[in-house]
Order: sequence, then C-alpha cells, then structure tokens
Amino acid sequence: MSKKELFFQDIKQLLDGGIPFKMILSKPRPGIEMRSAIITLIDEEGQLRFKQVEKTATQHFTKIIPYDDLLTHLKETLESRFYHCEMMTAGGNAALLQNLKGTVTYLRKKTGTTITAEGHDREKSYLIPEDAAFLQKLGIASSQGRVFEQSTRKFRQINKYAEIIDGLVDGHRKHLSIADMGSGKAYLTFALYYHLTHNRQMEVSLTGYELRPELVALCNQYARELGYDKLRFEAANIEEITLEKIDMVVSLHACDIATDMAIHAGLKADAQYIVLAPCCHKQIRKQIELRNGILKHGILLERQAEIVTDAIRALVLEDKGYKTQVFEFISAEHTSKNTMIIAKKSKSNPHAALEIKDIKETYGIRYHYLEKLLESRY
Repeated sequence: MSKKELFFQDIKQLLDGGIPFKMILSKPRPGIEMRSAIITLIDEEGQLRFKQVEKTATQHFTKIIPYDDLLTHLKETLESRFYHCEMMTAGGNAALLQNLKGTVTYLRKKTGTTITAEGHDREKSYLIPEDAAFLQKLGIASSQGRVFEQSTRKFRQINKYAEIIDGLVDGHRKHLSIADMGSGKAYLTFALYYHLTHNRQMEVSLTGYELRPELVALCNQYARELGYDKLRFEAANIEEITLEKIDMVVSLHACDIATDMAIHAGLKADAQYIVLAPCCHKQIRKQIELRNGILKHGILLERQAEIVTDAIRALVLEDKGYKTQVFEFISAEHTSKNTMIIAKKSKSNPHAALEIKDIKETYGIRYHYLEKLLESRY
C-alpha cells in the first residue's frame, strides 16, 4: 500500500467511525491562486457535513461538502490544487506531504488536537484559555470569557507563543527573570507572565521595556489591577537599556537593528534564553550586491535580506555559545512578521564564524550591525 493510499485509508476509518477531525490544505500547485484551505466538520440540525474555506491573499471562498463525498473530494483536491494536507484529531495528528517531483511523505504523531462536531478552532485545548482575566483586560475577550471574533488571530498567536516558551523552559528551575525589549501593547508580555506563573507555577519577575510612556502607564495599570505583582513596565529605548544578570531576553517585532540591540543586551547579561521575532531588515538590504538577475526585483531582494540578516543573527548566537532554532512563529495567514529565532545556552558552534564570513562574501556584505555592537568582525 502506498503512503497516499494509507493516508486515505486512515481518513476513511475516521469517517466510518464518526470521529471528528479537521484538515488544512496548503502548498498550492502551480497556477492555483488559493493559498490554503481549511476543512472542518459542521453539524447542521443533526446533519454532519464538511465546510471548506479556501483563501487567497484577500478573499475567502466557502464550499459545503456532503459527509460521504469528502474522501472523493479530497483525492481530487490533492491531485489538482494542493500538495500538502495536515489532519488533526483528538487521537493524533498526521500530514501528507507531496512535492512537484512526485515524492510523497506521510507523517504521523501521537499528540492530538481536540476537535468537536462543530470543527471550531475555539474547541482546541489551549494553554491560555479564553476566560483568562488578562484577555478581558486587553480587549481580546468579553466579560463572559469568550474571545471576540476579530481577536481570534491574536488569541491563536498568544497561544502559539505560550507553546514555544513552554517547550523552551521545560526543565528550568522555578525562578525566571525576564526582560521584554519593546513590549508594545504587551499582549504577548501578559501572556508570557500568565503562562509561566499560572500554568507552570514558576516565580517570575518580568519587565517590559517600551518607548511610548502612555502604553507603559496603561500596562502598569493593568498589571496592578490583575494582581501581577512581579510584572512591570518601564519607558526606555532598547538602545539605552543595560541589563544585569537575567535569565531570558525577549524581543518581538523590534524594528531592524533594534533586534540586534536586544541580542547584544542578552549576550552582555549572559541570558540563558533569547527569544526573537525580527521585524524589518533594512541594514543588510542596503549592502547586498546585485550580482545576478535573481535579486533585481524589490520583493525578492527584501526576502533575501530577511533570510541573510536572520541567518547571521542565528550564527552569531551559535558562535557565542547558544543552540538556535529558526522557524515560522505563526502562519503567514495571520501576520507577515512570522519568523522566530530562539536561542538557549549550550556549546559554541566552532564553524559559525566561518559560515558568517562565507555569507558576507557571497552577498558582498561589509558588516552586520551585531558586529559593530560586539566590537568584533567575522
């Protein structure tokens, strides 16, 4: 039995057993305008059907599929419209991955996602529940503890962030000191404090640094009203912040070289963890030499600048004794600022400096701003 046949057999077993599941179709085939599609189980007056919502950059298209027709529909869709299909059930998740060359991979994992007959994302078991008090305070959820429809993307982002941090600090001692560099409206700052203190039962002292004093005042007010005694906010520019010994430095969507300033502060403070979601990559973009036609288009140059900038950041951290991961923070469907770099104290990568030098030579880069801050050249 082929991998694809095995995948469809597993779906048939779910259908025959009446087991709720959800599917996400992605990686559109050539010529397909749609970016992705989500298939969920719905209950219409006792009649089970599937709802498919296909998405472009600006539009959604909904189609209702009879329960018994799903398997046929899915086979046709994966032959003509999408390469990837992720399936989620309470008993475990799976993914069928195809590529242009015809290679097929079928992955299964035992961890599952709670799905109801309504197939609504809100039924998932989240680390941060909808009735968390800080969500109401920040205007994400109602006084009845339900996330507003317009805030569902932010709610998913908050929970994804909690999942990432949860895995990063697994096994850490009870106390954790954190600096959030550029906390902004502090959605994720409050989420981090809530998860670590409420779910992880850790003793946390967290300071959010933000340039705008009106946001600082408002966030401090909310922290007091919520009883978050060890969460506070200060008005400060990232460039001017000097940290003492600290466990974790966070910098989410700090623009351009502000991310490098946060990395530098974390290195100087000997942070155990550094968590970054970079935004804007102007410093390297101005230096990249257009040695061929690949980067003559602005959008391609911009994307390449992002890749090069963040690759060097990760390598600098590896050179300084961290183990790094670079991945998609949350789907580009929700935000374009979706790359995350996490670093955890480990052993130094002996090849990192050479790799940085090679990247710089390849793209004609004179220096990365981190080199200036660290007063060293690669």
